[in-house]
Amino acid sequence: MSIAQAPNGITLVVETKERVYFGRLDAAQGGGIALKKAAVAALAPGEQRERVIRRTALFGFSADLENVALQPDAITCVRRLGEVPKE
Repeated sequence: MSIAQAPNGITLVVETKERVYFGRLDAAQGGGIALKKAAVAALAPGEQRERVIRRTALFGFSADLENVALQPDAITCVRRLGEVPKE
């Protein structure tokens, strides 16, 4: 399923170069993504991105952001959190 076909409300992992966002899909238009009830993980130098994502898939996240809008040029990867292997 492409992100344009994804139903609103599914939980996504959206990766950028410096951060990883977790949240429920609110809208996807023009390659950009809007998340609601989201959290952000700022990656420290040397921190393993995939390990952070897998631990979040296992333990969940605390939604501290009501809305997040990400521009298409910032996004490097998008996937469903439920499809991430749990560590």
